[in-house]
Amino acid sequence: GRVAGIGLTDEINDRHYLVIDALDGKVHYADVGHLHPEFVPEKGMIASVDNRTTSGEDQTRTRIRILSYLKLEKLIEAEGATWLDKELLNSKPERHADTGFGSEARAALTRRRQWLVSQSLGRITNDGLFEPAPDMLNKLRNRELRHAGIVLSKELGLSHVESIVGERIDGTYVRPVNLTSGKFAVIQRAKEFVLVPWHPQFEKLKGTSVSGVVETRGITWDWSASK
Repeated sequence: GRVAGIGLTDEINDRHYLVIDALDGKVHYADVGHLHPEFVPEKGMIASVDNRTTSGEDQTRTRIRILSYLKLEKLIEAEGATWLDKELLNSKPERHADTGFGSEARAALTRRRQWLVSQSLGRITNDGLFEPAPDMLNKLRNRELRHAGIVLSKELGLSHVESIVGERIDGTYVRPVNLTSGKFAVIQRAKEFVLVPWHPQFEKLKGTSVSGVVETRGITWDWSASK
């Protein structure tokens, strides 16, 4: 659901709590323990909180996933692969309550469907169901990356190049960028840069060299080569 509040339960040990306005129409409180700064969500972001007990262990582990860095209303006409799009494609979508965030999310999904149809990224069938265009998510993601590349080029004074499957990426990790499609990393190579999916390991390597190979399902990084 939507992050409605965040704070500290224990300042000495840096333990956090979250208040989630959830799809079920209820507001939930969760003690999520210690969080690294890069994983602390902000109010308005959409997140998932899971409590799991590992086999053979007595302690419950809490896992937080940020599903959208942008607020719900920003996703309706966003150029990018949004949380709403993934919900539309989900064969087992979450149940939405008639109140609270559940009601808001259902209305946003309806408006997002309409926008996708207007962009020729999907159609409404005779049964009233939404049918996505082939490779819809990748098309949306590529649209956003191209636009972000133009904006960052002006900001950084560097040329933006797209990563290609099979290509080796060698460069310097500059900083993260939060986009509709998720969190990405800016990797600088001489007078150009490339945007790649962010990895938590990057935060230990800001300003240092990284190396990886672009594959169909992502990038395989050689962390031992980082310096």
